[in-house]
Amino acid sequence: MTDTEVKLQVLLLVVVAAAFLVLAAWLLRHAGSGRWATLGAVGAGLLGISMGVGTASDVEIVFLDSADIANNLLVRDHVYTVLILAQAAGAVLLAAAFAVSRRTPSGRDGIYGP
Repeated sequence: MTDTEVKLQVLLLVVVAAAFLVLAAWLLRHAGSGRWATLGAVGAGLLGISMGVGTASDVEIVFLDSADIANNLLVRDHVYTVLILAQAAGAVLLAAAFAVSRRTPSGRDGIYGP
């Protein structure tokens, strides 16, 4: 991989982490619509935060030529393992939210309209 490809890949990881955080905020706005929104907000939040920490480490390594986050955080006390488990739990919760949302009838103030 060239240096440009690595930088582009890291920037795309930043976009993905930010997208999950935006999705979590949108789902929090609709938390009153049902259990599906709460499940989705928690799942997307877990994905966004855990991916964000890993991505912050990648950004630091690629763009700042430093590895402080990786050396001081990710290698201590299985933090990296916890982040991977949080991503897995977030993905399961987000999938569960989608499944629940398909079974929930649309209400008056639901996202699908009256």
